[in-house]
Amino acid sequence: MKKILMASLLSLMIGNAYSGSVELTYDIPTQRVDGSELTLAEIDKYVLSYGTTIDASSTELYVEGNITSVVITDLYGVYYFKIATKDTDGQVGPWSNTISEDMGTLPINPIQSPTNVSAVESITVYWDLPTKRVDGTVILPEDINSFVVAYKCNDRLEEQKIVQGNAASTVLHGLYGDCSFKVRAEDTSGLGTSWSEPYNLLIKLRTPKRGGFK
Repeated sequence: MKKILMASLLSLMIGNAYSGSVELTYDIPTQRVDGSELTLAEIDKYVLSYGTTIDASSTELYVEGNITSVVITDLYGVYYFKIATKDTDGQVGPWSNTISEDMGTLPINPIQSPTNVSAVESITVYWDLPTKRVDGTVILPEDINSFVVAYKCNDRLEEQKIVQGNAASTVLHGLYGDCSFKVRAEDTSGLGTSWSEPYNLLIKLRTPKRGGFK
C-alpha cells in the first residue's frame, strides 16, 4: 500500500502582536514516500492538527487539497502545529515535524461578546429583466431605472420596495403567512410598466429564540 509523502510546513507567519491569529503555509507534495509521482488530482485534503500540548492533537482542521495556506484565529498562549496529507483513496501520510509559536496573551480588557442575538424570516424575490417595450422595441439593461416590488401578507397592508438599477432580485424581511408579490419596472425617462402577474407563496413562521433559531 502506497503512503503519501507528508506536506511540510515551510513557514509560520504571525499576525499583529496579541492578535491571536496565525497563518500556516506549506508546499503541495509532488511525491509519495516510495518516490512515485503524486498529482494534485490525487490529493483530497490536508489534515492540520494543533493544540496547546506538544503532540498538537487537540483540534484537527481539514483543508482542501489545492490550498497552500490557512489562517487560524482566537489562539492565545503557546500552540503546536503539524500537518499531514490525505489522498483520494483515504490514505493519510505521516505527520510533518511539529512547530510551535507563542500566540501572546488575551487582551486585558476586551469588549464583551454580542448578546441577545435573534433572527427574522427573510425571502428573496426574483424576476426576469424585461428586454422589450410593449411595441416590440428592444431595450437594454441600462435603459431600466428601477423596479418596484409590491408585497402583501395575510391581512396586512400592501408594502412596496424600490430597487434601483437593473438588479433582478431583492431580499425582504419579516414576512410570514399567505403572501403575494408583484413587480413593475420604470425606465430612465420615468415611464412605468403595468404590474406583473402576482406570485403567491405560503411562508411558514419559525419563532426566533435568543441565540438564533433552535
